[in-house]
Amino acid sequence: MANIGFHLNKSKIDKNGFSPIRAKISVESKARYKAIDKIKPRYWNIKKQRVSPNREAETYNRHKEINELINDFERNAKVFFSYCTTNSIKLTLDMVEGFFAGKMANKKISKISFNAAFDEYIETGKPTRAYNTTRNYTTAKNYIFEFQENTGFKMTFENIDLKFWDEFVKYSYELRSGFLEPDSNDKYRIVLQPNALAKYRNVLISFLNWATEREYYSGTKHLKFKAPERNIDIIYLTEEDLDKLYFHKFENKTLDRVRDVFCLGCYTGLRYSDLNTLNIDHIQNGMIRKTLIKTQKPVEIPILPMTQDILDKYNYSFKSLPSYSDVKLNKYIKKCCEEAKINQSLTISKYPGNKRIEVTEPKHKFIVVHTARKVFINLAHKYNMPESLIMDIVGHSEYETFLKYRKYEPEKKKEDMNKVFKEYVERVQAEKNKA
Repeated sequence: MANIGFHLNKSKIDKNGFSPIRAKISVESKARYKAIDKIKPRYWNIKKQRVSPNREAETYNRHKEINELINDFERNAKVFFSYCTTNSIKLTLDMVEGFFAGKMANKKISKISFNAAFDEYIETGKPTRAYNTTRNYTTAKNYIFEFQENTGFKMTFENIDLKFWDEFVKYSYELRSGFLEPDSNDKYRIVLQPNALAKYRNVLISFLNWATEREYYSGTKHLKFKAPERNIDIIYLTEEDLDKLYFHKFENKTLDRVRDVFCLGCYTGLRYSDLNTLNIDHIQNGMIRKTLIKTQKPVEIPILPMTQDILDKYNYSFKSLPSYSDVKLNKYIKKCCEEAKINQSLTISKYPGNKRIEVTEPKHKFIVVHTARKVFINLAHKYNMPESLIMDIVGHSEYETFLKYRKYEPEKKKEDMNKVFKEYVERVQAEKNKA
């Protein structure tokens, strides 16, 4: 049961002899306080908890205005208490602080906690979201829960504001590494990169929009959260790299199978989740016709001879392959590329937090399973496939997304530029020879 009272804080008397009038809300033997005005102690009526009128000959002490302010504060608090009681909401000190800060006015209070609602959001979305999307949302949720655990910042629907976001960004970019165990390699506890923070921000906003529809939340501050992305280096296998990998003879059966799946991705542009569910029913008249798992978008992909060879080798099905996690697959494809001598030195930029560093490693260390889509896009671009056709095959709807996969090779750039300026160059050279 919550109670509200008012008293004079005489220990804080100022140089003019005024003491703060404080509101006190008690919840289960604990209390929170808020100063709402000030008055000279001789005018304070302890029994009535109000300001007494000044004498006729004295300067007006604002007793009417202050008492009206106290009355309004008490009235709003009791409405607040009644709402919680009627809706079986357990009043907490965090909610009291929200009331003092004015965040509870004209707002429904959620009957469900922030964390419980986030769990509900993940569970209720499973039937309609792709498996990998659900997994990514769960990773974001776990990171937000980790932030609360490590910092002690208990998230509620009432304290989601720009101050929270500042704390979240500071934790991600500066404080997170302080929670590492000595010599820890835990990838979930390193300083976050800007693009990862951007993904988590997008999931958080999606969750809060969902919570708004269910009247768990009614704030708008989350729409101002900023997490700009960084342009990252596009890493892919060149035509020569792909040939090395495709023709290499692997003695290890696991590496042989992983290489085949990866190369199939390079020749079709399909994600691993779609490759792993590919079967003979998806093959019609020299085309792969399949609805993409992630986007539910149907695609049609012409079958190249290299694609056909791999499909024949596995009888049109990769379901016989072991079910590898992304971590294991990425580990195996690195080994495949290393054994195929794809080891030229490569320097890329990384962004731990708000810093930029350059990392130089053999190329095979940067290759992951998803690289296969970038290989397809860049190989198709090199051989002048129209960009609209490439996007149609890989299922990209947004050109901006497509550009995150495509990189103009220096030789391709030189070739295309020379082709464009061919007539002009010939004319200038002819004029030069005349002169």
